Amino acid sequence: MRAFGPARPEDFRWWTGVSKERATAALGSVETVEVGECYLLPGADCEDFEAVEAPEQGSVDLLPKWDCYTMGYAPDGRQRFVRPEARARVYNEAGDGLGVVLVDGEAVAALLGARSVSLAQISCIGGGSTQARVSPLGYTFSAMLGVLLILCGYLLGSVPTGLLVGRAFGVDVLKEGSGNIGMANVLRSAGKWPAALTMLGDMLKGFLPVVLARALTDNGWIIAAVALAAVIGACWSVFLGFKGGKAVATGAGTTIGLAPPVGLVLFALWWTVALTSRYTSLAAIVLMIVSPFAFLLTGQPLPYVIYTFVGGAVVLWRHRENAKALLAGRERKFGERVRKKRAR
Repeated sequence: MRAFGPARPEDFRWWTGVSKERATAALGSVETVEVGECYLLPGADCEDFEAVEAPEQGSVDLLPKWDCYTMGYAPDGRQRFVRPEARARVYNEAGDGLGVVLVDGEAVAALLGARSVSLAQISCIGGGSTQARVSPLGYTFSAMLGVLLILCGYLLGSVPTGLLVGRAFGVDVLKEGSGNIGMANVLRSAGKWPAALTMLGDMLKGFLPVVLARALTDNGWIIAAVALAAVIGACWSVFLGFKGGKAVATGAGTTIGLAPPVGLVLFALWWTVALTSRYTSLAAIVLMIVSPFAFLLTGQPLPYVIYTFVGGAVVLWRHRENAKALLAGRERKFGERVRKKRAR
């Protein structure tokens, strides 16, 4: 009973999960004092309880997810502490407390998830002046974090992996083959190992910013925006005068970061089509068409699904010349070595 302060006998039973008889026996073994109507407090805590001062006007306190302020009261007794409009967000369906924002000692908002608590990311659902006092700090911090994560995604996506790997092996891929910095042209121009390193690097520059974003925020829209920023960086790199590759491997890395099981299956599909047809461009086109439906049918969050549509459209746009070459029978096959740069 000392876990959560003044409470009704039914709150104690709800909290402990024992039978009415056992709860009554346990309460009977403790000296209690009635505090207000129907609320009991252990006698040993009376002095401390009376010494507690009322919160100052305009005070704001954040209580973490497992704080018993929100967990210690049965569902029918919570109206004493939580505004009606906030109740559905302060407690989940199982009746567990999700952490709260207190203003003047009253719960007016919920803290969304453990990672959000550490970042003071507040989702306010109160009204009037309360919301005005609480929301600016949380939303300003969240917005700044979102901007930084998206910028990080773009910069990592912009790293020209193929160009750097090619130069390390003595080849300038911009002047060889198709002039593209992607894995397929590195394979044609520099060989298997440089191509493998290029693919790994390109996937990591999509995977890492997404994983970082998921570790720092629960906001699905920000996470999806980070993934899209990585793809845009791969296509229009700030380090290459806003030119770049076609972002297939980077996009694959983002999908694995967003939904690992689905992303890995899609990655396997990409390689299956590429090795079977020997056209990496065809594999990329198939992957970009299938990915949105795979995310949709497996119940991924809406921001992730929208990202696969938008990101897929970007990658398909970057493959428009390859699509024309495929239809005309002019597309070069996977692994076909070419030294002379082709005009596309």
